[in-house]
Amino acid sequence: MTTQPVGGLNARIDRSFLGTWNAKMAQADPGQQDAVFYFRMKRGKLTVLITQPKAKNHDDDVGAELTAATVGGNRFFNARLVATNNHQDDSGQPPGTIPVLRKFDDRRHVTFYLMDEDATKAAIKAGKIKGVVEPGQFGDATITADAGTLNAFMSSPAGLALFTEKLATLARQ
Repeated sequence: MTTQPVGGLNARIDRSFLGTWNAKMAQADPGQQDAVFYFRMKRGKLTVLITQPKAKNHDDDVGAELTAATVGGNRFFNARLVATNNHQDDSGQPPGTIPVLRKFDDRRHVTFYLMDEDATKAAIKAGKIKGVVEPGQFGDATITADAGTLNAFMSSPAGLALFTEKLATLARQ
């Protein structure tokens, strides 16, 4: 997680994702790999709802507001988790953003990668990037670097090396 978005003030809305995308989740239980990503505009913001098409209930749906940025030729989404239905509020969501590296396989397919938590903790502890590591084995890592430093790091080989956690491969419907 980062305290500010990759791309800083240059982060924008990427309308090219609007619509429905079928996805294969990388780290799902057997039989749970299929998902649908619904990208839409809501109150002037790009949002995504991630759901499983065969779910009996949608308690595990994930929602996020997204901004997009390109730094060092690499494309990112900055995701801020949000409530997925009218019965939830956003107050319990983390205040920062989750950087998601986007790699296009072709014009219809894109793969999303998240930062490896352990590698991010190691980078912070080694002083490669400013951040905070919460105590304990399951403590979260948050990158707190200023915008310029964050962008330079995310475009460096050391920053890109953190994005090893494949989230999903999407295909435009």
